[in-house]
Amino acid sequence: MENIVIKPHHLLDILKLYGKGIENFVPDINYKHNFYLIANMIVNGKVEFIRFTRDCDDICRPCKYCKTEKCYDVVAFLNGYSKDQYNKEIDDELLKIWSLRFGMDYNFKDILVMLSKELNYHLFKKVWKYEQEYAIQFRNAFTIMGSYKVFLNYMSIEG
Repeated sequence: MENIVIKPHHLLDILKLYGKGIENFVPDINYKHNFYLIANMIVNGKVEFIRFTRDCDDICRPCKYCKTEKCYDVVAFLNGYSKDQYNKEIDDELLKIWSLRFGMDYNFKDILVMLSKELNYHLFKKVWKYEQEYAIQFRNAFTIMGSYKVFLNYMSIEG
C-alpha cells in the first residue's frame, strides 16, 4: 500500500474517468505528468493514506507545465485564466465543504466513505461554477459512479 499527495480535484477527476469506464489509465505523452500512475494506484486499491495539497502533487511534478511548484498552463474555456489559480479555487472550496485540511494524512478508505455521503449535484454546481450545466451533470454522475466502484474495490481487498 502506498501514500500519495494529491489535489482534491485530481482525486475527483480520477473517480469521474473511472466511473465513465476507463479501467486502465495510460501515460499522457503530451503533458508528461503522472496522472496515469496515481489513477491506477487508486483504482487498483494500492493507496492507504492520502494527503491533500493545493500546490503541485504527485501527479503534477513531472508535468511540462509544472515549474517551481506552480502550474503554468491555462484554462482554455476561461480565456486563458491561470490553471494554477483556477485549481486552487476549486481545491480550497472542496476541502472547506468536506471540513478537511491540506497537509494532513487521511486514511483513503475513510475518504471514500466520506465521499459516498458528500458527493452530489449541489457540490459540483457550487465548486465548478464556471462550467456548463451538461458538464456539471456529467461530472456529478460519473464521479459518484467511480467513487462507488473504487470503494467496492477497496472493500473486496479487505476480504
